[in-house]
Amino acid sequence: MGPPKIRKIKSSKVEVGPWETNFYMGIIPIVLLIINPQWRYLWILTPMVLSLILKNYLPRIHQRLWIISAYVTIMFATFCLNHVPNILVLSLLIMQCLDLWLHNRALLPTRPYCELYQRPLLAFKSRLIKYLELHLGTDRVSGLPHPLFTGLINNFNTLGYCGGMQLKLMAKWRGDTDPNGSGHHDYFRGKEDEAPLGIARCKFAFSVAPIDWSTTTIRNLYKNPNYGN
Repeated sequence: MGPPKIRKIKSSKVEVGPWETNFYMGIIPIVLLIINPQWRYLWILTPMVLSLILKNYLPRIHQRLWIISAYVTIMFATFCLNHVPNILVLSLLIMQCLDLWLHNRALLPTRPYCELYQRPLLAFKSRLIKYLELHLGTDRVSGLPHPLFTGLINNFNTLGYCGGMQLKLMAKWRGDTDPNGSGHHDYFRGKEDEAPLGIARCKFAFSVAPIDWSTTTIRNLYKNPNYGN
């Protein structure tokens, strides 16, 4: 169906979260290299220097290349432990893990931005899912909540992805000209008053805000009044 139609115009300064530029390697490797300094350790700086020189040619975040420096630092640090007692190696390993956790714990995914935190059975076999399995058939449902919105797990037909990476024909069909997409994963979601009731065999719509459709026995699930039983 062709390449995506719209992409956000690249700005001069990319605003990203800390997970994009973080490359903290821990204090233990640094201390080990300071205790046993060698000229070859300067190789650690190579990826950093290259990233700055090639900054305009690297995709998005040039600091991502710095992670190579972190790996090289840890590799050199292990060379310093050849004749160290195992108990000391274990102690340093525990300290390194604790150090990494303390500095990176803010990057750990939290609700509601993490993956499912409940058993998959509860997410994909809920009352909503059972109802749709019984009544949806080959028609479409709009606005399903995360993680159901794609419909792939339960083989439901939806109105498809509607963001900035949507396909050309889908963007044209929806009349979507926003460079960032419509802002929703579903065309009908957020446009209940604008979209015609019979659009693309849309039999049901899930919406927290009440819409002018027939209610069902499932909370927030509405049925297109143009459809029969």
